[in-house]
Amino acid sequence: MVSYNFVFCILSMLLFGAALCISDSDETRAVSHNINDCTNAAANKTLIYSTVINERARFLGYTTKTVSFPSSSVNQDLITCIVVTDNDGDGTGGYPSISSGGLNSYSVEIELTSQWSRGLHFTVRIYTDA
Repeated sequence: MVSYNFVFCILSMLLFGAALCISDSDETRAVSHNINDCTNAAANKTLIYSTVINERARFLGYTTKTVSFPSSSVNQDLITCIVVTDNDGDGTGGYPSISSGGLNSYSVEIELTSQWSRGLHFTVRIYTDA
């Protein structure tokens, strides 16, 4: 026969583990995934590129998108500010990362990767000094 102490210990461990999972998921949702990288935030900036990315979720998979600036032409101005905004804003959005170029260069590639079975909802803005 199983003792009540053993059952109590098992139930306590299960409830404690469930409480940790709920606590972690609430904490994760409060985080947004943004990039706000500027060389001189006080300087006047001129917007040279802006796009909104809305990609549908892939069932049981990740959604990825590469944003390239400039896409085909030649950029004459140094990039001084890159702002990538997670439009979900609640921690369920994707993850941006700069894979090449960036600040103080003439081009940039930004990789956007969704969370599992989620879509992408980002705004990308690139600036130069005025």
